[in-house]
Amino acid sequence: MTAADVRQHSSAIKESDFVIAQLETSIETVIEAFKIAHENGVKTILNPAPMPEVGGLPEELLQLTDIIAPNEHETYLLTNVEISDENSMRHNAVYYFKRGIDTVIITLGSKGSFYMRDNGEMSMVPAFKTKAIDTTAAGDTFIGAMSTRLNKDLTNIEEAMIYGSAASSVTVSRSGAQPSIPHENEVLAILAAHDK
Repeated sequence: MTAADVRQHSSAIKESDFVIAQLETSIETVIEAFKIAHENGVKTILNPAPMPEVGGLPEELLQLTDIIAPNEHETYLLTNVEISDENSMRHNAVYYFKRGIDTVIITLGSKGSFYMRDNGEMSMVPAFKTKAIDTTAAGDTFIGAMSTRLNKDLTNIEEAMIYGSAASSVTVSRSGAQPSIPHENEVLAILAAHDK
């Protein structure tokens, strides 16, 4: 997919609440999509995976990102701050805030996920216990599922992240990437069982 492809289909972006991108698409293409999103009041979510081992990400891309959702390793490659505790997660978040990103979500595998917003709001969201068979697509599932529940003003971010966490717990319990991603009814069943 190229930047020209994005421009040709810009109406799809303009009519969206969120645009999600990751780095299997070229950075130039992601920047073009995020520019169109910003010009039209659409929130952008970046999953920086696969993260380049050296060189980081262009400042332009970070400045066009509203929500960034790296895992522990990806955020270390960007910030050079290793995740070890809540304080280190806050330091990671500040790195992104200084580049104009409003909301930081760091996924922590079996330890759950952490979020912080530039207004100081933050929380840990626990993972759902499951027997992990294959972690392929866990992060993509988390972000995709979370985004289906997220309000555009992000007022329900923790609730949306819990939904994403439940979805990714199903994904890691199965083999494969796309075949392991759950249907909504499976995620709702996990949440209902958890609430009992």
